[in-house]
Amino acid sequence: MRQTPFCIFAIIGTIFSLATILYLFPIPKPSFSHLMCHCSAPSTLTPPPRIRTTFQSITALEDLSEEADTNWASLATPKGGFLRVQYNESYVQLWGISMFHQLHCLEMIRMTLQKEMGIKAKGNHHHGGGKGAEHEDDPEHITHCFSYLAQALQCAGDSTIEKPWEAHSRQGYIKVDGVDGLDIVHQCKNTDHMWKAARKSEEKAVETWEWKEGDEIENVFGY
Repeated sequence: MRQTPFCIFAIIGTIFSLATILYLFPIPKPSFSHLMCHCSAPSTLTPPPRIRTTFQSITALEDLSEEADTNWASLATPKGGFLRVQYNESYVQLWGISMFHQLHCLEMIRMTLQKEMGIKAKGNHHHGGGKGAEHEDDPEHITHCFSYLAQALQCAGDSTIEKPWEAHSRQGYIKVDGVDGLDIVHQCKNTDHMWKAARKSEEKAVETWEWKEGDEIENVFGY
């Protein structure tokens, strides 16, 4: 029992010595830089200001003639608004950008109306020309578009309150009114970065990345 104080002092002395050694000769921290992804970060994650846009009746988009087809084609990039991704050394894969996919669906519905009205002959129309290209004559393509657009509209969720138009009597009473959405100002998302990403990938396919659910052009490529 008399050796107990000596043991305590010996332990304390050992701990103090080890602490002194670690202080004077610190162990270098391990480097894991070789395991990190060196992917280029988006240039900026700050969204641009919203654009005040007054909705109007656009005759060029309401025209069902074949001459007006180019008006709809201009709503996407020359190659359909896809993001071209370098899958491997020999294959470039087409990835969708939702806005352009939604516009394509509207174009397919328009083409169906053209055929039903005898304006356009039946034929195949491919969205992008990849292995997964769809045909305009496939009824499932059109029904897919209805489902897809309904979900897309709800997802975007434009909450602008639309004032009804009114027709009045001579006495100033409302004879008829309704909502057509025209002449209403909306706060619209700036889509320049989507066009930029699609166009750049058309010039040179982008490198693949660790895709995860919910990835958007903004968080992968920036604005």
